[in-house]
Amino acid sequence: MYKIKSWVIENHDLAFAILLAICVYGYFALTNEYFATHRTGFAIMERFAVLGLVGLALTLCIIAGEIDLSIGSNAALAAVIVVRFTDSLGAFPALFIAVSVSTLIGTIQGYFIAYLRVRAIVLTVGTLMLLRGVALFVAQEKTVMLTDFRVPDFISTKMMWYFSPASLLVIAMFVVVGLFMSYTRYGREIYAIGGARKEAVAAGIDLKRPMVIVFAISGL
Repeated sequence: MYKIKSWVIENHDLAFAILLAICVYGYFALTNEYFATHRTGFAIMERFAVLGLVGLALTLCIIAGEIDLSIGSNAALAAVIVVRFTDSLGAFPALFIAVSVSTLIGTIQGYFIAYLRVRAIVLTVGTLMLLRGVALFVAQEKTVMLTDFRVPDFISTKMMWYFSPASLLVIAMFVVVGLFMSYTRYGREIYAIGGARKEAVAAGIDLKRPMVIVFAISGL
């Protein structure tokens, strides 16, 4: 009991978020007899698989004291690339190309922000509009649709309880990023530059490297 109390005190923000989520779920479960079902839980986790990734990327940027407004457009471009090239190259090569392009875009943004000292909000707004145009160009100004649904069907298949491969993958990514931020030098540098940038510089931390890493992960 003491350990739980200590954890709540040390992580009061997270504890409050968990308590709030439990209260919201409990309210709807009590007021709607169809809410507390496996189907609802599975639907919640499927939405988490999408929104969780976006939230994870934004969280890293905010921890570093910056913001990336181009995440949505970057994700849209990646989706267009996957749909556009799946038929000709296959699902996994198309996915690899999309992830590589997104990561490269994030890395370039990080370079401009860290080395050329461009304001993150200005740069990412510009990138947001640019990537929309690039996505339209890649799609050849047409509606693009998948014809092979084997991979999307697989990653959205219910495996156990409320989880699909997509939601399990996102949970695994949260764990990996959490371990990276807590137990690696680069993660601690990211915390340092976001919490007290002047003090971090005075302590000898190079701002450029963690900034590029943050935006590369954000693009990924």
